[in-house]
Amino acid sequence: MKFRLLALYVLVSALLLALGLLGQARLLQEVGRPFGGFIWGIDAEGQVVVAFTLPDQPPFAGKPSSWAVNETITRVDGQPPSALTSIYQHAHAGQKITYTLSENGHQPFQVQYAATTFTLTMWEETYGLALLAGCLWLLIGGILLGTAREWVGAVEGLTLLPAATLFLLYSHWGNVQTAYPRTRCCNYSGSRPSRYWEPRSSISA
Repeated sequence: MKFRLLALYVLVSALLLALGLLGQARLLQEVGRPFGGFIWGIDAEGQVVVAFTLPDQPPFAGKPSSWAVNETITRVDGQPPSALTSIYQHAHAGQKITYTLSENGHQPFQVQYAATTFTLTMWEETYGLALLAGCLWLLIGGILLGTAREWVGAVEGLTLLPAATLFLLYSHWGNVQTAYPRTRCCNYSGSRPSRYWEPRSSISA
């Protein structure tokens, strides 16, 4: 029974790692491209939202979307949000982009944020660290399962799979410049990846 559990764990781990690396490859293709300075996504209602801001970037007036906050981007440089990717493709670092934001039916307001270039360091500080954490959780879980002499140890190893899944599939959440293919969407219920698994446009800052 232990051998079967370990074989199943290895199979699931390989699948999760493959999916995670596919997402990372998508993100690494964005390195060197102009974008809004934060990660954007599409919520369950199809509205463009701020997924999260990046370390070392200037503060952005828009609030990252969550279950408690429903702030959406309704216009970008006077165009509909569907034009985000195109706007970013033609932007240059330092260029001010105007966003119209609306929260829970309140009066819309405008903010300006400078576009910047997505760097390898930005990837490392966000998605790269998540990839590392996911691999470590898989490794620790495999060690616990492989060395377990009782069911308690085996269960401890298996309980690390959800955490590893969260970190590894994190690479499929959010957009930099290019819209994420909707055909690969997945739903996640957790902290960040809960509402952004099917992003399709971008938010420039």
